[in-house]
Order: sequence, then structure tokens, then C-alpha cells
Amino acid sequence: MDQAKSRFKTGFKFSLLGALATLALTSLFLPGLMVWYFEPPVNPGYSCAPSIQRALDLFRIIQAFALLFGALIGFILALKWTKKSAPKEESKQA
Repeated sequence: MDQAKSRFKTGFKFSLLGALATLALTSLFLPGLMVWYFEPPVNPGYSCAPSIQRALDLFRIIQAFALLFGALIGFILALKWTKKSAPKEESKQA
């Protein structure tokens, strides 16, 4: 039972690392991608606030999905890399 707790702790640690890694990557690359993709209107007297708000909402949604995705991938990798304990063999009495 102790081995299962150890695997879970390792999985939890990898989940946190994966979530932080994807959050860092999206924070670095997503703003540049959004600047390239979203082109606010440039008419005089027109407010850009709705398009900027839409872009920021999309940024928050993508970061939330990236956190969940990174946590899930980290947990799966941790469970795959940690080995299950072999079943204990009972000593045979002859």
C-alpha cells in the first residue's frame, strides 16, 4: 500500500510540474500568437475594447486548458515511469 502512495505522490509532483510548464509556455508564446491573429479595427472613433476583451477571454481559457492538459500529461508520465511493485512471493515451506 505504501508503494501506491509513493506512486500517487510522484504523480502529483509531475502533475504540478506539467501544469507549471504548460502555463509558462502559454504565457511566453500565446501573447505573440494572439497579437498576430487578432487585428483590432483601426477606424477613427471606434472602440477596440470589445475585441481586446475577447482576446483576453480567449487567453484565459487557453491557459486554463493548458494547465489541465499539462497536469494530466504529467500525471500519466509519472504513472508510466514509476514501476509497480512486484507481488510479494510467499516463502514456500518444504
